[in-house]
Amino acid sequence: MPDVALVHPELHRNRGGAEAVAAATIDALEADHDLTVFAFGDPDVEVLNHCFGSSISSRALSTVTPSPSLLSNLSARRPEGKFGLLESAVVVRTLLDHASEFDLVVSTKPELPLARSVQYVHHPVFFPPTTPDEGSRASTPDRAYRTLCRRLAGFDSSATYHPKRLLTNAAWTAGVLEATYDVPADVVHPPVRVGDFDGRPWDEREDGFVCVSKLVPDKRVHACIDVVGRLRERGHDVHLHVVGDGRGEYARRVREYCRRRDWLTCEGFVARDRLVSLLERHRYGIHGKRYEHFGITVAEMVAAGMLPFVPATGGQAETVGDADLLTYRDADEAVENAHALLSDPAHREVVRTLPDPERFAAGTFETRMRGIVREAL
Repeated sequence: MPDVALVHPELHRNRGGAEAVAAATIDALEADHDLTVFAFGDPDVEVLNHCFGSSISSRALSTVTPSPSLLSNLSARRPEGKFGLLESAVVVRTLLDHASEFDLVVSTKPELPLARSVQYVHHPVFFPPTTPDEGSRASTPDRAYRTLCRRLAGFDSSATYHPKRLLTNAAWTAGVLEATYDVPADVVHPPVRVGDFDGRPWDEREDGFVCVSKLVPDKRVHACIDVVGRLRERGHDVHLHVVGDGRGEYARRVREYCRRRDWLTCEGFVARDRLVSLLERHRYGIHGKRYEHFGITVAEMVAAGMLPFVPATGGQAETVGDADLLTYRDADEAVENAHALLSDPAHREVVRTLPDPERFAAGTFETRMRGIVREAL
């Protein structure tokens, strides 16, 4: 069988959309390839299978992690969101020392300075693009830190970025990658567990909203709460469930705000069956992060039969088919669109314009990844 290396530095820690892609890629490849995973720590296969519905066999998987070092100790105690890029750089450097041992390298998160590779890039990390939300206000220390990480990862000043195949999650992100690296990318939607949802009829659902998000500032959960609060002021008897957890002052303030309002429920982290139940029982979803790369949560809402309201910027707008009533540029437009949809049942026909959830299915993703890797080999 071909020897394939899979690179995903934070597979042992994070549980987001990028890790869903990694788990589904391993699931797709492990039967017909000798797989070695390069990560910063040993991934827990049972946890991955539980979180993402995969069926990875721990017996069929070997891992390579960087040698213990000061960075390892620092990483174990790191504040949330710190040193992630440095960890990625260390893992990429470790991979480069072993790359010649493999027939192909597959990355499911960071860019690699390696031509003999298939790379699924959710968003540039070593050369972040300039958008209103990220990259444009980088401080001098931040720029120096990124330069250090790039050099450690093998991106020197003369290096060109030319993977055998570049993949990403949405057409919007493909545009970002081409603007950053001048390399075209093919869109392969992340795997979504669409089979978990039973298609509950609209009239059996509650007239309420669900927001699924980590409680961090850039997810703008406070803006979602504000939109639902303003809809209530307009006479709509709606409520909101906030699903997700986080640490720090922002998360504390969101939880405190929820406690003081009977129409707001802060669910925290919930088990998969509870999340599926919430999405199936409610009519509307709401998402706050601008420039979201794809938004697996939004795709799950579509699969559950909900109508999700999302920012018009980023890949999540594509996830709802760029529907005018479901995309918004600011909170005022979100309130106006939701008010129109809640007030006039005829507007609910927008559901017919939503993409077929099967295009996001895990099986669709795995079939495409197997074919892409086969062609690359």
